[in-house]
Amino acid sequence: MRSTGVVAAIPTFNNAERITTLLPQVLEQDYSAVFVLDDASRDGTPDIVRSQFGTDVKVLSGKENIGAAGNRNRILEQRLGDAALHFIDGDQELISERTPELILSSTSHPSVGAVGGLITDGNGNMWPGNFVPPISLAYYAGGAIQASVMRLLIKNGHRGLARAMRIGLYPLLRNYPDLTQDPRPRKVFTAIEGNMAINASLFERVGGYDPKLRYHEAQDLAFKLQQADYVNMFDPAIETQHSGKFSMRGKELEIAKATIYLMRKYGRLRFLFSV
Repeated sequence: MRSTGVVAAIPTFNNAERITTLLPQVLEQDYSAVFVLDDASRDGTPDIVRSQFGTDVKVLSGKENIGAAGNRNRILEQRLGDAALHFIDGDQELISERTPELILSSTSHPSVGAVGGLITDGNGNMWPGNFVPPISLAYYAGGAIQASVMRLLIKNGHRGLARAMRIGLYPLLRNYPDLTQDPRPRKVFTAIEGNMAINASLFERVGGYDPKLRYHEAQDLAFKLQQADYVNMFDPAIETQHSGKFSMRGKELEIAKATIYLMRKYGRLRFLFSV
């Protein structure tokens, strides 16, 4: 691998089968280093990665499961300076080519904080949560419409009706992806953590992800970057694909706890009135 100043950081938990598909795709591209961040997997992931990829991949393995936010923070131990970090969840596939070059271009502007890439499903459709507004009552309403109603309409061939809904509910949906159009670069609030690039020194300076969170960690990082006068961007050229299902079923209580924690940390009025 040639040095490009872009480091791949791949968080994983019990995804040995999928990560062995992702890693060759990453190693084919010009990352300066590749790290697997293992959150105390029980399926032998660290040993499997070491045996198959040797010194090409460095494994940072924890003895205790600390959740996605804390696991991603394991990369902070490496003190990577001004390298760009590219977080790619271990259960995805890397679709874009020359990805490190795209990341260097996307993160080069001094006012840019984090850059979220495009995540698609197994059919190549954009995931509704590729970027979202600040967490609020409107956030939950808009997210439900995007994730259920609009996706169902599009899936059943009613794209025109979905487009009409998007236009009619634009104030509520304007800071969510437009599922009826091809994705385009734009300024966003959150940069989706499953496919996200950020300067390593900036990530360290703002304290990484909040390790107290197991959900909504991207919201917390977005708030911290906003407070530091950075803007986040969405760049669909940086693409990964998640072939499994996105489901929050059974996790509602933990998500509610994370919401309350963020309300206390950043203010209840923001939760009530932000769009």
